[in-house]
Amino acid sequence: VADRDNHRILKFAEGVPAWVQVNVNGFGDKNTWIPTLESYQGYLYVGYWGSTDGTADVWRSPDAETWSNQSPPWSASNTDVADLHVFDERLYVSTFNATGGELWRFDGAAWQQVVSNGFGDGNNYGLRALATFQGAIYVATSNDTTGVEVWRSTTGDAGSWSQVNTDGFGTGGSGQDLSFEVFGGHLYVGLGRGGVGELWRTDGADWTTVFTNGLGDTNNTNVASFAVFDGQLYIGLRNVVDGGELWRSADGLNWNPVFTGGLGDPANGRPYGLIPYDGELYLTFSNLETGAEVWRSWDGSTWGQ
Repeated sequence: VADRDNHRILKFAEGVPAWVQVNVNGFGDKNTWIPTLESYQGYLYVGYWGSTDGTADVWRSPDAETWSNQSPPWSASNTDVADLHVFDERLYVSTFNATGGELWRFDGAAWQQVVSNGFGDGNNYGLRALATFQGAIYVATSNDTTGVEVWRSTTGDAGSWSQVNTDGFGTGGSGQDLSFEVFGGHLYVGLGRGGVGELWRTDGADWTTVFTNGLGDTNNTNVASFAVFDGQLYIGLRNVVDGGELWRSADGLNWNPVFTGGLGDPANGRPYGLIPYDGELYLTFSNLETGAEVWRSWDGSTWGQ
């Protein structure tokens, strides 16, 4: 065959009851991770990692069936999409880039770059997480040299950004797998540093420590996911030794375990997705032995697959 890429059988996953796959595997390429989804102006947007050409891409669909590439006109040095977020009626997309992550925004017609070179620090290789808090857009950066940086802007415009924490929250070191959540008048940022999960929060003025010890288990390496459900803040903790854990708090400071041990399977080590839907809380596990799992609970305590 002269053109092998256009003479092939398109691949879908095996059927799962009540679930329907809505894209061709990897969007027709070997794109291995889809870390972020966002809805904007009637379209579902996805960003992914692991493309065979090494360049980050954004795809969208009006019906979750027909997909098209809607990537910004960025350079090939943007290797992965880190996050998607809607702020002030624009869609923002952040990237990983070896010379400093970038931030772009889309108004439905054209893309505009608003941050380059990791806010001027090439060590900010990933603009890892985006959030809205108190009328501003926040960005948390992956930085293995001086530590996590948090930046914000009330407009999102280029040149309007300011850093609102000290590098690494004053303790230095790396910070990876970053995530945000807003709860009880605070913005929370979860991370992993030195192989142990940490949680910090701000009221918009000052940052305070919630915990830096993986909630007492050093095998809890990252705060992997957040959700607000039934008046409580839930966090998923990555633990690939004993199995992922889920904890919750009514005040964001005092924490109680919902479950440990990966719901009976230590291979359920990565609780990477938490989202409330239709009165229930859904949880996704990455499982490298038997495959990903989806669980749900109507009360946050009792779980079924």
